[in-house]
Amino acid sequence: MSEGNYSYKFCPKCGARANSDSAFCVKCGAPLRPSNTETKTSAQGSGQAAASQSAAKPQQKKGSAKGAIVMIALAALVVWALFSGSTQHYKDYPSAGAHVLPQMLKHDETLYVSMSTADYNPFLGGQSLADKILTEAERYSGKAAEGERLGLLCWPTQVETYQTGKKGDVYDLNLKIHMQYFLTEAQDKELAASVQSILSGLRLDGLSDYEKVRAIYNYICAHVTYDYDRLEDDSDVLKYTAYAAVKRGTAVCSGVADLFYYLANSAGVETHIKTNTIHAWNFVKLGGKYYYLDATWDLGKNEANYDYFLKGSVDFQHYGGILIGLHGAGNLLTNTDKGYDFSHYEYGSPLNDR
Repeated sequence: MSEGNYSYKFCPKCGARANSDSAFCVKCGAPLRPSNTETKTSAQGSGQAAASQSAAKPQQKKGSAKGAIVMIALAALVVWALFSGSTQHYKDYPSAGAHVLPQMLKHDETLYVSMSTADYNPFLGGQSLADKILTEAERYSGKAAEGERLGLLCWPTQVETYQTGKKGDVYDLNLKIHMQYFLTEAQDKELAASVQSILSGLRLDGLSDYEKVRAIYNYICAHVTYDYDRLEDDSDVLKYTAYAAVKRGTAVCSGVADLFYYLANSAGVETHIKTNTIHAWNFVKLGGKYYYLDATWDLGKNEANYDYFLKGSVDFQHYGGILIGLHGAGNLLTNTDKGYDFSHYEYGSPLNDR
């Protein structure tokens, strides 16, 4: 039915009225079919078209009506597929994260997933659920286009949660997670092609992991500059990406860290991204130990003058030489690096053997 400029439909489960563009009933959470008005209009239109042709070809009337019914049914299935979340209700965050990851890699503006969980408060909504799902989707996988870099390049802007059932303390939920991205899917594909071209030029085949890291670090420090010109321009988001570092030759810290992450992981070296509220850098695994490096702070320097290349948890210094490693200011680095066996000192230091 319609009232003024608005169309409505009714829940098949509880009978509550809902707007025509609603996917779920706000009263009971049941999924909604296309509105009766829209369905009736489509059917009438098909019927009128069939009637107008009946005089000339009366034998086609029945087939046209059947065709209209099939089209309406297909449209209903499409609506259901778009708004019903995933085909199953996941019971853990890793599985839900694995479900949304392909959607994130396609840069879908809305991620769809369903969960059955007791970890939900209907008064607080699904934001905490979405955060945990995305954390799993962004977990390190070893694949250059995935993992921690996604946390730099996209984030949720709104979460819609629809309850479709409940057993005891377990809620059946459909989530729609609206996302924003710094890059388009086309730009990400351009970046992937550029990374392969860079790696081919570096001729890394047959080199040790240390030699690969060194070659990649040298390349970035020689070819990328810090983007001071766009630093205060909030409208320019490319500066946060490896795409800008490659295509423009300039980026801010997250773009530099993203490029090192993409190149090193593509070369087969386990590499991670570290962030705090104002900065981003990397750490890598060499010979069973982990080491920090920060190409942003070494941009433009020659190799002999690097200050932030493959440092340990004790001798990694930042911000004007302030030591913030294992025994430094507030232990800012290692507080969030549990689970990784960091070397105490820089790569190759004899102090590591003591």
